[in-house]
Amino acid sequence: MKENKKGNLKPVKRERDESGFWKIDKLNRIDPPMTPEAIQVMSWLNDQDRAVLARLLERLTNPRHPSGVGKGELPVLDRIQPTNAVPALLNDPEMFELYFELTDRLVKMVTGLDGNDEMYTVTTHARGIDVTSKRNDSDVRRRLANALLICLAIGVENDDPYWMRFMTAVPIMQNEPFEKNRYHIGGEKVAMLTRPESSVWTDEERLILQLTYATMRHEMTDELWDECMARWGVKETFRYIAWLGMYAYSLQFQDVIFRREVW
Repeated sequence: MKENKKGNLKPVKRERDESGFWKIDKLNRIDPPMTPEAIQVMSWLNDQDRAVLARLLERLTNPRHPSGVGKGELPVLDRIQPTNAVPALLNDPEMFELYFELTDRLVKMVTGLDGNDEMYTVTTHARGIDVTSKRNDSDVRRRLANALLICLAIGVENDDPYWMRFMTAVPIMQNEPFEKNRYHIGGEKVAMLTRPESSVWTDEERLILQLTYATMRHEMTDELWDECMARWGVKETFRYIAWLGMYAYSLQFQDVIFRREVW
């Protein structure tokens, strides 16, 4: 709605694109170079850059673990995932390679999964971790759920509508019983994401949210630190903080690349 000269509200007509988002002439300020034709017009790349980019594209299109995107596993995610702007980092192949290596290592250290490829598998299949060989590893399940809850909490704290839509389409509650063909976070917990003290959260979920918000708000306390040390120890706590920082960076990058203001 917008206001006319008399102060009355007039309806604003908007068209939707094929994915249901508000239509926009161009989504990104710079698009991911995903085809040989796109690579050829990238005048800022030297021969070494092009070799790195070719290797990266081969790696990305031939993952070690299968993706569920486009297979009807998670229809809402199928609409949202293709708009992810992080692949635009491929416009600087060395930068993307650094980012990919960092995230790959962090996935292994934080969750116990086999890097980016297995993380992509568990977040794009309705049955999540159950489709992998880690299905019976309770510690991997626990750490994975913590890491994914951090991702959603970052979006909430930043009031990032794209990322909140994205993460609520992902099966993030993978430490809970599989019910109604989903590991998605329920509406009750979504409503309480800014209230870690709510009874909807387990003690571990509460602590993950408190750590996330305290880190982002520069509000760490001795009491919270001591509780993190008692539950997770130094290494696991440090890795959650590193995970938070990595995702906060990727969302900042996306925000720069996106042209759409309303999701």
